[in-house]
Amino acid sequence: MLVRLTHALVDGEGRLVDALGMDEATGRALFVPGVLPCGECGLCRRALVVACERAVQVDASAAPRELSDRFLSPIDADTPPETGALAGIVAGLVDLTARVGLGPGDVAIVLGDDEWSAVLADFCAARGLR
Repeated sequence: MLVRLTHALVDGEGRLVDALGMDEATGRALFVPGVLPCGECGLCRRALVVACERAVQVDASAAPRELSDRFLSPIDADTPPETGALAGIVAGLVDLTARVGLGPGDVAIVLGDDEWSAVLADFCAARGLR
């Protein structure tokens, strides 16, 4: 899928954290994670996509690029960019916890002390994880 980034969040080292993009063929808005797992390696097949051996850092430029639609989340056209980005993050968290089979009562360990770690911890608590 040919995707053009429209809004990008870049970290202090200039790496793309997350972005909103547009499918060049359909004009559909998409949430684009900053790092795209391959989806094929042993870790990905065990739903450990965050530790993917062949993950690709997405370039933060606005030039269109070919991206696999496997880990891109469509966003409703009427959704404001900030809400769309949050929805993309939540969709990724729902997908991640479902893939690894985490359900209410299971233990989840969140490492980190930044705002994203806090969001993940709150999300896990909302899903009934300990």
